[in-house]
Amino acid sequence: MPANANYRPHTSTMKVSIIHTDSETSKESAPFSTFRDNRYAIRFVKVLRANSGKNIAQVIKTPASLPYFIDDPADHLPHVFKAHDVLVCINIHEELLLHIPLLAKEAGCRAILVPREDHEWVTPWTMESISQQCTDLGMDIAFPKPFCALEKDDLHPVINVFIDAFKIGRPKVNVEIAGTVVKRFDVEVSAPCGDTYYVARNMKDRDVGDKLDWWTAKFWGSYPCIGSMKIDPETNDSVQHLAGHILIEEVYKSLENK
Repeated sequence: MPANANYRPHTSTMKVSIIHTDSETSKESAPFSTFRDNRYAIRFVKVLRANSGKNIAQVIKTPASLPYFIDDPADHLPHVFKAHDVLVCINIHEELLLHIPLLAKEAGCRAILVPREDHEWVTPWTMESISQQCTDLGMDIAFPKPFCALEKDDLHPVINVFIDAFKIGRPKVNVEIAGTVVKRFDVEVSAPCGDTYYVARNMKDRDVGDKLDWWTAKFWGSYPCIGSMKIDPETNDSVQHLAGHILIEEVYKSLENK
């Protein structure tokens, strides 16, 4: 049984913290350093603030450019985190990531989410190490790739509550078409970046003819999706391509259920 199987907070009281880097544009890095941008993180925080701003406990920013090897990760993190239930770590240096579970646990955290919009954000070794830490600490952990692939799972009951509380994860939409005109395109759960809302606004009352896929993909890409376009060695596809297929699948799933 998962460590948090009996965890039943009210969705309105769940608190989430986010940790991400402090720059969205690449700067010249020092030798033997790595740069990590926050473009995706900025979108995610914007969606959270629009939907559930009062439920954000803390937004922590780390340096975007850091040496490959860090002497003391604690130098780049708060000594104490504010109380929260779920921590979302977006594209931060892996040595900082490895230092986080214990700090989060001390703040009452019960689950950590590490989205992967690029397979280079987190290595398999780091995922294994963090997973073991979280298991030992009695915390849920998930590494959705992309973030909009996040679904409920009996293995992470706290993350299931997070999905319900913030209405983000794998998109869930309610679509109705009369003839060839989209009469309804309601968002029940949005992709964490907000792309689903953008598609919904542009699809409502649109005559899509026999090109529902094309129109859905057009607006999804126009937002745009910023998942990696590099071929992922785990899936033999790009993260961006996977994200597009997820939304189109959910549109048709909604229509099939009518």
